[in-house]
Amino acid sequence: MFYLPITPRLQRLYYSDVTVNHMRWHAEHSQEDRKINHPSDAEAWKVFSSCHPDYASELQNVRLGLCTDGFSPFGMSGKQYSCWPVIVTPYNLPPVMCMKREFVSHHCDSRSH
Repeated sequence: MFYLPITPRLQRLYYSDVTVNHMRWHAEHSQEDRKINHPSDAEAWKVFSSCHPDYASELQNVRLGLCTDGFSPFGMSGKQYSCWPVIVTPYNLPPVMCMKREFVSHHCDSRSH
């Protein structure tokens, strides 16, 4: 299994003068015409905040999106091996930043069966 620790990547977001102020963007932006332009505009974000008020009250607490999809890199060749790429996105950042390569963390879990 291959693993990249996430803690140092998240710490860098707060060490940088360029990104530290953007880590509060999700709480400080205004929603336009009730459109969902960012996950923080969605009802699920608001429900999470109401269920966890202590966490939500600290605006710089990190909120992450996790995406994964497994595949077999050798197809149907009979090799028992799978790869599970994991993509972690910090949703504190504005939309123009949170999906950029330098802010998205790529992790991978590879397994032999």
